[in-house]
Amino acid sequence: MSLTTISPVRFFFRASQSIPSVTHARAIAKEFNRFGELLEYKFIRCPETHAYLNYGFVTFKDKEHTIKAISETGGFLKMSAPFEQPIDVKLEKTSMRNNNPSKDKSK
Repeated sequence: MSLTTISPVRFFFRASQSIPSVTHARAIAKEFNRFGELLEYKFIRCPETHAYLNYGFVTFKDKEHTIKAISETGGFLKMSAPFEQPIDVKLEKTSMRNNNPSKDKSK
Protein backbone atom coordinates (compact mmCIF):
# COMPACT_ATOMS: atom_id res chain seq x y z
CA MET A 1 0.00 0.00 0.00
CA SER A 2 1.46 3.34 -1.02
CA LEU A 3 1.37 6.16 1.49
CA THR A 4 0.39 8.56 -1.30
CA THR A 5 -2.94 6.75 -1.77
CA ILE A 6 -4.11 7.59 1.75
CA SER A 7 -6.02 10.76 2.53
CA PRO A 8 -3.80 13.03 4.64
CA VAL A 9 -5.96 12.84 7.76
CA ARG A 10 -8.89 10.43 7.33
CA PHE A 11 -8.94 6.80 6.30
CA PHE A 12 -11.30 3.89 5.98
CA PHE A 13 -10.89 0.66 7.94
CA ARG A 14 -12.47 -2.75 7.71
CA ALA A 15 -12.43 -5.42 10.47
CA SER A 16 -12.31 -9.12 9.64
CA GLN A 17 -15.53 -9.67 11.62
CA SER A 18 -18.49 -7.69 12.94
CA ILE A 19 -17.93 -5.42 15.90
CA PRO A 20 -20.22 -6.77 18.66
CA SER A 21 -20.50 -3.77 21.00
CA VAL A 22 -19.48 -0.23 21.82
CA THR A 23 -16.75 -1.69 24.09
CA HIS A 24 -15.23 -3.44 21.09
CA ALA A 25 -15.54 -0.31 18.93
CA ARG A 26 -13.76 1.76 21.58
CA ALA A 27 -10.99 -0.85 21.80
CA ILE A 28 -10.35 -0.43 18.07
CA ALA A 29 -10.35 3.37 18.42
CA LYS A 30 -7.93 3.11 21.35
CA GLU A 31 -5.61 0.98 19.22
CA PHE A 32 -5.63 3.66 16.50
CA ASN A 33 -5.04 6.35 19.14
CA ARG A 34 -1.61 4.92 19.95
CA PHE A 35 -0.37 6.35 16.61
CA GLY A 36 -1.51 9.88 17.43
CA GLU A 37 -4.43 12.00 18.54
CA LEU A 38 -7.77 11.15 16.96
CA LEU A 39 -10.22 13.89 16.10
CA GLU A 40 -13.00 11.46 15.27
CA TYR A 41 -13.79 7.81 14.78
CA LYS A 42 -16.97 6.51 13.22
CA PHE A 43 -18.20 2.93 13.15
CA ILE A 44 -20.91 2.25 10.61
CA ARG A 45 -24.14 0.65 11.88
CA CYS A 46 -26.86 -1.30 10.15
CA PRO A 47 -29.74 1.14 9.55
CA GLU A 48 -32.34 -1.48 10.48
CA THR A 49 -30.81 -3.26 13.48
CA HIS A 50 -28.35 -0.55 14.60
CA ALA A 51 -25.74 -3.28 15.07
CA TYR A 52 -22.14 -2.30 14.38
CA LEU A 53 -20.92 -3.47 11.01
CA ASN A 54 -17.28 -4.31 10.36
CA TYR A 55 -16.07 -0.98 9.00
CA GLY A 56 -15.76 2.73 9.65
CA PHE A 57 -13.54 5.80 9.43
CA VAL A 58 -10.79 7.25 11.60
CA THR A 59 -9.65 10.87 11.48
CA PHE A 60 -6.25 11.79 12.91
CA LYS A 61 -5.38 15.31 14.01
CA ASP A 62 -2.12 15.36 12.04
CA LYS A 63 -1.09 13.92 8.69
CA GLU A 64 2.03 12.49 10.34
CA HIS A 65 -0.10 10.30 12.60
CA THR A 66 -1.93 8.85 9.60
CA ILE A 67 1.38 8.07 7.89
CA LYS A 68 2.71 6.54 11.13
CA ALA A 69 -0.35 4.28 11.46
CA ILE A 70 0.04 3.01 7.90
CA SER A 71 3.81 2.60 7.95
CA GLU A 72 4.02 0.90 11.35
CA THR A 73 1.19 -1.55 10.69
CA GLY A 74 1.71 -2.25 7.01
CA GLY A 75 -2.00 -1.56 6.62
CA PHE A 76 -3.17 -4.18 9.15
CA LEU A 77 -3.84 -4.07 12.89
CA LYS A 78 -4.00 -7.40 14.69
CA MET A 79 -6.18 -7.28 17.80
CA SER A 80 -7.32 -9.83 20.33
CA ALA A 81 -8.68 -8.21 23.52
CA PRO A 82 -11.61 -7.72 24.07
CA PHE A 83 -12.55 -9.92 21.10
CA GLU A 84 -13.06 -13.64 21.71
CA GLN A 85 -11.10 -14.46 18.55
CA PRO A 86 -8.28 -12.29 17.14
CA ILE A 87 -9.33 -9.95 14.36
CA ASP A 88 -7.50 -8.09 11.61
CA VAL A 89 -8.28 -4.45 10.95
CA LYS A 90 -7.34 -3.44 7.41
CA LEU A 91 -6.64 0.20 6.61
CA GLU A 92 -7.72 1.32 3.15
CA LYS A 93 -7.52 4.48 1.11
CA THR A 94 -10.33 7.00 1.00
CA SER A 95 -11.36 8.65 -2.23
CA MET A 96 -9.19 11.61 -3.05
CA ARG A 97 -11.06 14.66 -4.30
CA ASN A 98 -9.68 17.86 -5.70
CA ASN A 99 -11.60 20.50 -3.80
CA ASN A 100 -9.38 23.41 -4.78
CA PRO A 101 -11.76 26.17 -5.95
CA SER A 102 -8.86 28.39 -7.08
CA LYS A 103 -8.16 26.17 -10.10
CA ASP A 104 -10.23 27.10 -13.11
CA LYS A 105 -10.94 23.90 -15.05
CA SER A 106 -12.38 25.75 -18.06
CA LYS A 107 -8.93 26.88 -19.28
